[in-house]
Amino acid sequence: GRALRVEDSRLDPVTIEAAAALEGIGARAFVSAPLFKDGRFAVTLNVHHKHPRAWTDAEVDIVEAAAERTWEAVERLRAEQDLRESERRFRAVQDTSIDGFMLLDS
Repeated sequence: GRALRVEDSRLDPVTIEAAAALEGIGARAFVSAPLFKDGRFAVTLNVHHKHPRAWTDAEVDIVEAAAERTWEAVERLRAEQDLRESERRFRAVQDTSIDGFMLLDS
């Protein structure tokens, strides 16, 4: 659940086989921050740099915070979109109905 930091993809044992592909997208060094929601993997935010570099703990913390905030923003947008769609369907039913109806909530 913690971020993976790679200072040089050509030297890191985790990424050495993928170094050429990573460099093809301009990533020689990177931080990969996975995000888990409800105990399940949700998304990964990747930040890369075209040259080898050492990532500080503060930089990794920023990437992890950005992943969390980005997820929250996407979820908020999804909820707003779902609400607009629900309202659209409700209005369509209401506008085409010849009968009256009432919704009650205890």
